[in-house]
Formats: sequence, structure tokens, C-alpha cells
Amino acid sequence: MVYPKPLSEKSLKKKYLEAEISDEEQVLFHRLFDACAALYGLLTVQEAYDLYEGYRKKNNHQKINKAKLLAFTDIARREELPYYVYEMKEVFDEETEKKEDRLLIRRELVTNGMNRFHNVYSISEKGSQYPPYVPEDLFAPVEDYISLAEIKLQSYLDNLVSDAKEIKIAYNKTIPNPNRGKKLRRFSFENSFERYVSEKGVNPHDQMSYFRKRSEYLKSIPASERVMEELKFTENIGFISITDYLNMMFDDLEEMGVKITDSVMSRMAKLVMDFHNNFHSWSMNGWSPAELTRSMPKSKGPVQISFGPNIEKMIANGEYDRKELVEMAEKAGLRVEPNSRNGKS
Repeated sequence: MVYPKPLSEKSLKKKYLEAEISDEEQVLFHRLFDACAALYGLLTVQEAYDLYEGYRKKNNHQKINKAKLLAFTDIARREELPYYVYEMKEVFDEETEKKEDRLLIRRELVTNGMNRFHNVYSISEKGSQYPPYVPEDLFAPVEDYISLAEIKLQSYLDNLVSDAKEIKIAYNKTIPNPNRGKKLRRFSFENSFERYVSEKGVNPHDQMSYFRKRSEYLKSIPASERVMEELKFTENIGFISITDYLNMMFDDLEEMGVKITDSVMSRMAKLVMDFHNNFHSWSMNGWSPAELTRSMPKSKGPVQISFGPNIEKMIANGEYDRKELVEMAEKAGLRVEPNSRNGKS
């Protein structure tokens, strides 16, 4: 099923008049869907409505006419917006015609070709493991979600210097570094895979054209910003772990001419992990790991364990060392019962 084409401004205005949706309601509906798609990446219209209802009651805001909101989704499907409004059956194998079940999907998540919803499925699977994050201000600008950890990481990347004499541009092929001595914020970058895509003729309906379009954007911004952009996208999709992605990041930095010394490696690892812990991602349904941890009920202390008769027998036979077992348990955040700790059980 093909997503409907955008309508002209004149046709859209006519549809809004026919639906009796005022200019004020248009602004509110657009703001709501845009804010929800930006924070969650993927959610249903019903979920967006429920989020607003909770926010409205708490902050005494205007009530939304749900019938008009659902009518708005018909028109939004014909507009150029930062998100799509898909029918559930267009994305998942569910034959529901309810407008409440329509999906708001951030535009950059949808690619071309047979696997165009690959990113959507990844977020759906991972995000379903968490309740939705509910911010204090549902309409907070994106800047409000930028953490101090992100600012520190971006500053560090901006000031990294491309200091290698040569850079690798393909397997076993190197050239003199054209950006030697420059900070990453002073030049743009295209990696070897993107060069392959840009040189290859592609069908506009093929998935490769999506990568080509994205690489065109990435090489139009400073190298330091593209590293951050790629990191954020990876965090949002949740397709690979942050530790695995860190290795890919080092590969890109080396292609940029950065010498990956022990100092750079350890500093980057710390900054990236701090960023990860404080980033509100789509794959965590809007949560950041740190925010999720803070929201959990306070623990009454570490779980207490005791060594059973089989473990005690192995300790007595010399197969296990009691002190080492106690240390291992405590490193795992557990508390060992006094008799087991002292050998009196």
C-alpha cells in the first residue's frame, strides 16, 4: 500500500474547513503529534491522545475534541510533516481500521524498498519493554532534552584533531590526509561505505537510495556533528549495543584521521557512556537509562543470600574459596548472610 501523496496548500485548507478544524486546533494538533513523534519515534494516535489528557488535567489546559483529532489524522496523511501517519495495517499485520490505532512515525525511521519499516520494527520491539516516559512538559522543545553529558561529548568531538599523516579510503588503500591539523568541526566527512553508495547507480525505490540520501546529509555537516548524529540515531533505534557501536565510532574517527591513542579511547568511552545514560531514546519509549533508574522504587538495600549445603560442601573440600565467593557476591551487589560469610552455617 502506497502512502498518499501531499496535497497543495489550497487543498489542505479546504479539507480543514470541511472538517471544521479551526486554526487554533490545527496548531495544537500539529504541536502534539510533532512533540510525541520527536520524543517516542513511534506511537499510536490513541497513545498521543492519552498522553495529552494526562498532561491537560495536570496543567489545566484546553480539552481536545477527539473526533476532530481523528479527522485531523486524515489530513495529516496528506501533509509534508516531520512524521508520517500510517494505518496500522500498512506497517504491521493487523487489519484494524480504527483511526485511534494509526501510527505516528518519525519520518527518518522509514526507508525505501522491501525493508522500509526495519527501523520501526526494532523500536516497536525494544520500546514495548518500557512504559512510556511522561515528561513534566509534553511540549518542551527538543533543546530541553539535551543533557550536560551530550554537550561535553559534542565539545570533545569538535576539538578532536585529524592528525594522522595518511587516511584509509578503502581496503588496503591510503592517501595523504587532506585535513591534517584541522579540528573535526572544521571539515565534513564521507566514509568508505558512503563513497561506495554515492558512486553506485541506484534505483530511487531501492533501499540504497535511502542510504545515499542520508549520506548526502551527513557529509553536508561538520565531521564532529555527524559523529553525534550517527550516535543519536543508533541510540534511538537500539539495533546494536552502545559498546558495539563505540568500536564503529572509532573506525569512523580513524577514517577522519584521528589517532586513537589510549587517552582518546578511554576519554571517548567515558563520554559516550555518560551520554548513553542520559539520552532519551525511542528504543526505551522516551526514557533515558538514568531517568528510568531514578523512577524505580527505592530499594531497601542489597538482596541477602546464604550459601547452601552443596556450596558449603565444596568450600570444605577446597573446591571453592569462601573469601573469593563473598567478594564475587558483593561485587554483584548482593549481601552475604553472616553465617555464610564466616563459615558457621
